[in-house]
Amino acid sequence: MIALGLARAQLARPTVRAVVVVVAMAGAWFAWSPGTRFGLAGAYGGWLYASIRLLDVGLVPLAVVGALCGATPRDRRLDEQLRAAGLAPHQVARAVVASGALVAIAVAVGFVVGAAAGGWLRALIGGGSWWAGPAASAGVATDGLHDVRLVIAVGLVGAIGALLGWIVRRDDAAVGLAVVLGIGYLPEASAVFGRLPVTINGLAFSPLGAVRVATLGDRGLAAAGYTRPATAWPFGLVLVGWCVVLVAFALPGRRRARVVSPSASRSSLPVARIVTVVVAVMATVGFGWVIPGRAADALPWRWQRSWRQSEQAGWSSPRSVDRYLQALRSDPPGNVSELLLTTDAVSPAVAGSIPRASHVERQSVASMAAPDHVVVRLDFAAPIVSGSTAFSTYLVRFTLQSDVDQHWHIVGSEGPVASTPAAAAGSGGS
Repeated sequence: MIALGLARAQLARPTVRAVVVVVAMAGAWFAWSPGTRFGLAGAYGGWLYASIRLLDVGLVPLAVVGALCGATPRDRRLDEQLRAAGLAPHQVARAVVASGALVAIAVAVGFVVGAAAGGWLRALIGGGSWWAGPAASAGVATDGLHDVRLVIAVGLVGAIGALLGWIVRRDDAAVGLAVVLGIGYLPEASAVFGRLPVTINGLAFSPLGAVRVATLGDRGLAAAGYTRPATAWPFGLVLVGWCVVLVAFALPGRRRARVVSPSASRSSLPVARIVTVVVAVMATVGFGWVIPGRAADALPWRWQRSWRQSEQAGWSSPRSVDRYLQALRSDPPGNVSELLLTTDAVSPAVAGSIPRASHVERQSVASMAAPDHVVVRLDFAAPIVSGSTAFSTYLVRFTLQSDVDQHWHIVGSEGPVASTPAAAAGSGGS
């Protein structure tokens, strides 16, 4: 009840409310903008697409609100008032840390609402299901595991932020520390840290970095080209270590404990300390073991280790499509046999239209609904007239399949399908 009261008090602060609004707007933007041409649509589809951003862009606001939950009670001496009311110091610290996890989850709910609104608006304007596209969901069990994993990760980020804030004691210092620990995972920071790769390795062993690696199985950064597949459970142990250290620093010593009798101080405080550490260890070890091998196939496809290995080897489905497009558009045309599973995998209409297009654009990985379908946009400088309508844009969809080495090959194609029609010159259309 004390943790709920502290969480409600934090959510009533204008600063925290502003963070919730900003996070909701970010969720709406990420759901709205998987590229203006490709991407998931609908309320649930928008959330599925945007949810992974909670652990890169979302790390800073989640850590900041957690740090405020930990620092504010000490900065305003609310902890002294609670102890004067009869609460033991370790009970106050435990309630503060729990409030950090609750507020972080509340902020994540704002992100969910924003992502759902962005996906719904995308469907309303661009067409499609208001809920989700047919290929958006991987099934109730997989989606549920994905959501539970994110909730646990968000709660841990808030709790770690609260521990740091409790130790630092001041709002401004706690917020600054939270920003420093989380800012490295902003995609915009990747180019800076990428100049010194050792800093990326260091981030993975930071408290928030360990949470991210244990969740995603990736010790790299969020931006494209900076993924580094990693085994999750060792970083789960790193997370356990951080939690034990932070809890040890946060729990008050015997000298600071205000108790009625010395005997109670000697008996209850060590027990409380041991119980808190054991709970932290059990929670973090359990969390760290959610990701390994046996559960890897239940992860969203962009999180799976096999997909990251394909990306690193240069044989992911979009990379294979890129090489195919480059081969057809080069002069003379290159050899595409190793990219096709069968010689007739691509129809003559598709193969003939690609070299004639003035511009070719392959959809981004972030906007792909599944790894086995890649959409390509073909732009023609001279519009192709059909009756009274002219088409300058066509879409082609490639179907791919991976082999035992996780190399993706093209197995089929659809299109070209005309897109964005306009009135043909001289048609007289109004």
